Amino acid sequence: MKIEFIPLNDQARATPPEPIKKHLPNWYKEMGNTINGLKLNASTLNLDNTDSVLTVKRCVPFSDVLMSGYLLRFHTDILVDPVEAPDGTRAFAWRYKGGTQSVGMHSHGQMPIAIGGKKHEYIKFNNPWVIRTPAGYSCLLMQPFDIGNKNYTLLPAIVDTDTYDNAINFPGYVTADADFKINCGDPLMWVFPFKRDEWKMEISKSNFKHDKSNALLKMSQVFENAYRNFFHAKKRYD
Repeated sequence: MKIEFIPLNDQARATPPEPIKKHLPNWYKEMGNTINGLKLNASTLNLDNTDSVLTVKRCVPFSDVLMSGYLLRFHTDILVDPVEAPDGTRAFAWRYKGGTQSVGMHSHGQMPIAIGGKKHEYIKFNNPWVIRTPAGYSCLLMQPFDIGNKNYTLLPAIVDTDTYDNAINFPGYVTADADFKINCGDPLMWVFPFKRDEWKMEISKSNFKHDKSNALLKMSQVFENAYRNFFHAKKRYD
């Protein structure tokens, strides 16, 4: 399948979207596979939990999240200055570099809830890329996990990018108390394409029982990598 990112202007081309696997958190890249470099051998095994010496870097479901999908990035420097309105609403001022409108806002009344005990005006980052997916495919859009700026929180969204022929902008709220800078090229939004389908929930009337022919039995036969070896399907995002 192919996902296409179409720029609205030449300024966007300087920081194109990339596979998110190119932007792993530094702590994850620097982490070893085992605690304190221990090797999985008879002297280090905890008989109550034979996987106890392995770190999260060996958790395939977690690494799948970090490495699946694509990353939109900021196409300009942005300065944000949090302020508080007389009625206590958290607001902000901003400046951005370049000729393309990069920041907007929504009033508190458009989502009148208290977040962290405070009312907020909502910041909106304008994205200069149109996302196009094949028929029947949408995109889940979320703030990237543990990379980029920690001074704001963006709201997640699902957009039917096979029919919506426009750029998607990203609202959120500022969490910082002091002014901060967003650098051109910083992570903006995680893009995960998925195939739409109709689902109906069912709750089984009987408890789960292992099928004797099921590969789940392999879990009791190996010390490590059971999920990776017997259940995991390799995913590719280029």
